[in-house]
Amino acid sequence: MKPLYFVLLAVIILGSMACGGSKKAVNLDNLKPLKMSKMTAKLEDAATHPEWLYSKGQIHYKDHRISIGVTYSAILRKDSIFVMAVKKLGMVVGKIKITPDSIIILNPFQKKWMGGTLEEIANTFGVPPKFSIIQDMILGNPMIVTRQNANSVIENKKYKYTAHDNNWLNHFWLDPIKGLLVKQYLKDNHTKQRIIQEISEYKELESGTLFSFLRTLELHTLQNGQIDIRINTKKVVWNQPRAIHFSIPSHYEQVE
Repeated sequence: MKPLYFVLLAVIILGSMACGGSKKAVNLDNLKPLKMSKMTAKLEDAATHPEWLYSKGQIHYKDHRISIGVTYSAILRKDSIFVMAVKKLGMVVGKIKITPDSIIILNPFQKKWMGGTLEEIANTFGVPPKFSIIQDMILGNPMIVTRQNANSVIENKKYKYTAHDNNWLNHFWLDPIKGLLVKQYLKDNHTKQRIIQEISEYKELESGTLFSFLRTLELHTLQNGQIDIRINTKKVVWNQPRAIHFSIPSHYEQVE
């Protein structure tokens, strides 16, 4: 799968939920690890689960061959479908549709399209072949792929949760004051591919949900080496159903 196509997949667009009520003062110098039950609850609280999400923004992509900036617009319907269009200089240069069992990518310039399974994404980038995990990546939720051998520690004045099994390693860093996810690390123990995601610049939406307007991804892949992606979100529409238009034109050529 070509790097530019992965730009369409890797947009990260939502942050974590605000915690209501008053907050107890936290002394960061005396911060202590949480019990696993409380740490697990904080990870769950740091996730958002909208039925619908629409967003627009900018993406900058860089690997060892290219560096490119584009704009995007995207629609996510929970547990069902993710569709995104990417533009360069006002012209659509790519479209993508992801469902629980497939991915389709259109190249309007070359009038070509390609399709595959989520398994192919996993093989290329080390992402588990589950729509729920890709959805979490899109939403900025903790991408929890294992809960085995879990541990809670303090690192750089942040709560850190770690878990691992024979296949995967997870790390999550949470802001101890607001309970927001600020960083996560996912590693495929077999291929050594890994994803580092940093989440920042949270702002409150009209719904009361905190939204991260700045995301960065650092991917280490077997096929393309290191890939750096920066996402600046400019607009978010929360939980409002939208029409989804995506079809393969009959004159497009399928490519492998």
